[in-house]
Amino acid sequence: MSDHGAIRILLLEDDLDDYELFVKHLRRTEQHFVVDHVPAMQDALQALQVKQYDAVLADLNVPDSNGHDTIKRLKCECNTIPIIAITGVDDPDVARNILSVGAQDYIVKAELSCRSVSRIIVHAVHRQRAVNEIADLVGELEKRENLLQDQALLLRRKNEKLNSLYRTAQELVDNVSHDLRTPLTVIKDFVGILSEEILGPVNEKQKSLLDRINIRTDDLAIMVDDLLDVSKLGAGLLGAWRRATSVAEVVDGILPMLEQRSSTRKIDFRIDIPSSLPKAFCDAEKLSRVITNLCVNAIKFTPEGGDVCLWATHDPVEHGITVGITDTGDGMDVASLNRIFERFQQLERSSIDSTKGFGLGLNIAQQLSRLNLGELAVESEVGKGSTFSFSVPCQEYHEVFRRWLHYLPKTFECVHFIRIEIAECTAKEIEEFDFFLSCMLRRDDLLLQPVPGAWLFALDIPKSEFQRWEERLSKKFTEANRNRPLGPLPDYFVSAVFRSDDTQSHEEIIEAFDFALQRCARSRTELVGAVE
Repeated sequence: MSDHGAIRILLLEDDLDDYELFVKHLRRTEQHFVVDHVPAMQDALQALQVKQYDAVLADLNVPDSNGHDTIKRLKCECNTIPIIAITGVDDPDVARNILSVGAQDYIVKAELSCRSVSRIIVHAVHRQRAVNEIADLVGELEKRENLLQDQALLLRRKNEKLNSLYRTAQELVDNVSHDLRTPLTVIKDFVGILSEEILGPVNEKQKSLLDRINIRTDDLAIMVDDLLDVSKLGAGLLGAWRRATSVAEVVDGILPMLEQRSSTRKIDFRIDIPSSLPKAFCDAEKLSRVITNLCVNAIKFTPEGGDVCLWATHDPVEHGITVGITDTGDGMDVASLNRIFERFQQLERSSIDSTKGFGLGLNIAQQLSRLNLGELAVESEVGKGSTFSFSVPCQEYHEVFRRWLHYLPKTFECVHFIRIEIAECTAKEIEEFDFFLSCMLRRDDLLLQPVPGAWLFALDIPKSEFQRWEERLSKKFTEANRNRPLGPLPDYFVSAVFRSDDTQSHEEIIEAFDFALQRCARSRTELVGAVE
């Protein structure tokens, strides 16, 4: 109701005599009514757009609207205002039809009286007010229920992460206190032999021992890396900084260590990587870890005089690169193949050169391969050797996203595409900002840079988490600038360009990604203008 208890009414009536009769009845009541009169539907619709009314009284038949259509059109315009139909027919069927299309009540012209008209209007206003309040409460309850569901999901995920962190910490303590003793003992024994000059001055034998110490040191470093990775992987904290990567350059970085190890074992170690191999799109450090792990295993399990070949091929059909390590070792039977990727599993060897580890290597290699959007596979035959291979995608963003979506947890709630751009700046500043964004990456995040200075994030987060992600980005940005002696990072623009829902298939999400990628690849000026 309006101020001072007045009820504002819009009266749609084309008959002036009927209009005057209504006004006359309303003026004789104790209730204060303010009446605006319009003779046609179009006038009524315009009036409803510019003024607030407590009720609408509408003759069913006016020059530009007839019958039930009058109520329907008014209902579409003012769903929260009671509509009272005015009819000249006292027919129960007509009354039911009027109410079924949205009228709150109806008035029969032949039964007009001061008391009845006032009562019908006042009751209709109060009923509608109650309906509106109930609708508001229902809407608020639905919002709160959705918020509670999101918070419950987030809390459940955080509880699961805390449980995982606790288990990982316990496993880390157990592993360090038990399995790390073996390589440390080996190092201490060899150092003791040299220190006590049991073998006399340094000779070829001593040189061999020093080589072994170096290899054992590498073993220890690899195991420490394995322990750190298994801790981060278990807690979901190990992200992947994927970018265009040369497989050959990654191999060059670890080649000296592999050649020294194979030379000590008198194994022919060969590299077969074609110069025409395209670049992979992956985390170079994790690619290096997987190759190192598989090569060290191959050298370890290949007898002296055997061969180990590290190779890579391009698969244009799958838009990927396959990296493999083939050895001429003893091979494995089916039972061994079924368990080698499990944690804390090691195959027995009789060689005194064997190194006891955690049994984490192949399991971690498999998980790191998946972080690089590939899968680790093995082919082996007893007496003929083994081939371990894994794939990484080429730098084709459609294929990269397809693989990323495939490796998401089956229970993922929704996918967000977030576009981030920075103002025109130097290549060095773009590189530094790219490194900053990489620090935001979590295990299931994907970061692409379609054009210099423009990035596209793909995130698997609940709907309610997006604002927190933006706040985290802003906080990290402030912290990064606080610690930069050479000046702040360039300002950025961020916008959400897509959010999937439960009804969309993988194919529809991939199609939306392709569209978002095209938008992100437009000129910097156009993108910034769109954000503004």
